[in-house]
Amino acid sequence: MMREPVTPPANDLQKEVLAFLRTHLQVKREDVRQACSGSNNCINVYLGALYAEGVLQACGRDGRETIYTIHEAEDIAAITAERRTSPEGAIWRSIRIMREFSPSDIEAALIGAETAVDPRKIQTYCSLLVRAGYLRVLRRAGKVRPARYRLIRDTGPLPPKEKRLPVVIDGNEDRIVFAKGERL
Repeated sequence: MMREPVTPPANDLQKEVLAFLRTHLQVKREDVRQACSGSNNCINVYLGALYAEGVLQACGRDGRETIYTIHEAEDIAAITAERRTSPEGAIWRSIRIMREFSPSDIEAALIGAETAVDPRKIQTYCSLLVRAGYLRVLRRAGKVRPARYRLIRDTGPLPPKEKRLPVVIDGNEDRIVFAKGERL
């Protein structure tokens, strides 16, 4: 259950901020400022009002920055448990335990697990994690031997997840000039 403001949003910016908070479990102020179109001052004032009302609550820290949420702790626990029991969650849990493995090792570890995982899904997920910098290839796959990987970036129990986000690419400079939100 999310905490809802007593006073409904007064304008489009406040609606946008509240929609962003509803769709993200945990955010930093900077995440909201990057994702929402409005002045930083207006966003900060509205976040302050939500905090004073008890809707927005501090739930942790990332270095010097406070992390906020409008979600109840039970909801966050349920959502994170759901992520851990997804096919990616089962693969990620096995990777974190083994540290060095082949996709067939993961497949063998998941036999009899609650979540059935297709062997192709394991290979696809490992390739994604290599591209994202979580895994290092120790040995490329051969005709008869599977690839071997090592976990090099363990960020915790929730599985890294691929998301497709809208971005703006400048064709003149061949680079991304805007990506909506930094925290997901």
